[in-house]
Amino acid sequence: YLITPEWIKKNARHLKTVGFSIDSFFEDTIRSIGRCTSTGKFLDVNKLIQIINLFKQYNPDIKIKINTVVSSLNKTENIAAEIIKNKMSVDRWKLLKMCLFKNDSFNNYDLAISDDDYHDFVKRNVETFGIRDVFDTLMIAENGTEIVVEQHINGGYIMIDSGGYLVD
Repeated sequence: YLITPEWIKKNARHLKTVGFSIDSFFEDTIRSIGRCTSTGKFLDVNKLIQIINLFKQYNPDIKIKINTVVSSLNKTENIAAEIIKNKMSVDRWKLLKMCLFKNDSFNNYDLAISDDDYHDFVKRNVETFGIRDVFDTLMIAENGTEIVVEQHINGGYIMIDSGGYLVD
């Protein structure tokens, strides 16, 4: 959310890839997931489009990557429809099933989804890109977007809880 056009102009040429965590385009969902600042500001679809376009303007070779963590809060959404409708230049989109974790002060069990919920999300979103053979781990849409399905992410990412403690 805090990235500025000036920062992009100055730094885009130094980057090969820029990634965004986009779990929803609905304000209520974004806030529920916690993808907002302490004052409630968040990256909406219009600002995301502006940022992507500026990165491409200042570095046409830059790769745009989106990660989406699927949870109980966004499992019924069709994020692909917004990506397509807004002609976002996305090179790689990872669909990650949220993983459970618990420590002394926090757990995310209320966000858990079943494998069926995750597969329904993947199927709905991938089919929106026109892909019918849905459950490969890597698919290429007609527009060139790579879609990566990652159902098990433990050990693949650094996860830090809201208190700043390493979870995985």
